[in-house]
Amino acid sequence: MPSAQVRWGAAAAAAVLAGSGLIVLRQVFTTGFIALAGIERLYGTISAVAIFVIAAGFAWTIFLFGISFAHAVQFRDELLAHDAPPPAAKKPGPLEETTQLLLRLTEAWHAGVALDASTLAETCSRGRPDDLRSRMKRLGTAGLVVVEGEAIRLARPPDTITLYAVARAIGEAAPRAVPKGEEPASAILRALYMRADAEERGVLQGTSLEDVYRPHARKMSAGTDPGNLRLGAEAASAGRKGGSGGKHGSGVVPSAGAHTDPTEPGDGTV
Repeated sequence: MPSAQVRWGAAAAAAVLAGSGLIVLRQVFTTGFIALAGIERLYGTISAVAIFVIAAGFAWTIFLFGISFAHAVQFRDELLAHDAPPPAAKKPGPLEETTQLLLRLTEAWHAGVALDASTLAETCSRGRPDDLRSRMKRLGTAGLVVVEGEAIRLARPPDTITLYAVARAIGEAAPRAVPKGEEPASAILRALYMRADAEERGVLQGTSLEDVYRPHARKMSAGTDPGNLRLGAEAASAGRKGGSGGKHGSGVVPSAGAHTDPTEPGDGTV
């Protein structure tokens, strides 16, 4: 059990609730055991063992619920404040912007094409292509994208690229500064900060671009307007068939290194 200071009021409220639950549980199991007395003659002592295990499981659940209730009572003001909606960001941060760019490249990877810098900047409304090239250069150094002239594509399948790798590539994965010193407060805060960083890193490491893209793609595909898709049906079809998507200013060029479907005879042609 974690070591924590519990106020008497919260502890008393939890004790009353958990104690009442244990009394009710005892009455229920006593009544049930008397009603099923005939089972003991049939199965012997194994029936008593089974009932004891089930009762112990219910009792442990009530005990844990009492602990959670004590925490909720003691920190009720803080828990109620969590119901307030989080403030909206005035502008997207670097990780959000980069993820939006990579989602477009994920869509292009599924279509078997590559995108040029100007088209990628326009579809994502990210301003000048020079800024985009600078960001793509950092992602390319991290091995996440491949830049071949004007064509940009993912370096590997999107389900192998985690958001933590993206954040680390753009400098958004640096751990927070931790307190130094041997004082107890510094040691406790240092452990808490390191734990918070580890949990945040675990969430980002457990989420890939494909995990973000799938619900995004379903939402975009559910729209009535086929033009809602960033690449568009015609551009994607042209790219998959090795057509003239990159010759007429569409910004979509066939990509030999992108994902292809061997069941389609035209895939992979440049």
